[in-house]
Amino acid sequence: MFIIPKDSCHPLEHKHAAIRYLLNRTNTHNLDNDNKEAELHTIEHVLMNNGYVTSIIKQLNKLEPKTNQSTNKNRWAEFTYIGRETKCITKLFKETSVRISYNTNNSLKR
Repeated sequence: MFIIPKDSCHPLEHKHAAIRYLLNRTNTHNLDNDNKEAELHTIEHVLMNNGYVTSIIKQLNKLEPKTNQSTNKNRWAEFTYIGRETKCITKLFKETSVRISYNTNNSLKR
């Protein structure tokens, strides 16, 4: 398995999405307890190899999916993620109806 390394210049949301995917896969497939434990152990191993602490599993496993409570149509703005600076800028939009999506320029091709 491969996930984005912790020290990579990607948005935290992208990194957590990969971990949530692995946890969701483990929780939704019909696995007996032994196989589920083995899968969680594999996820922990992958996380440690990529610089994460394993306590993030408990943190992300507890999160409920976000639902949009408002009936207002939100606008979306896309920002190229370059690091902390991008987070500081996009925080300004938190109290507005503009939703933020991040993309990155670092890919295997580049």
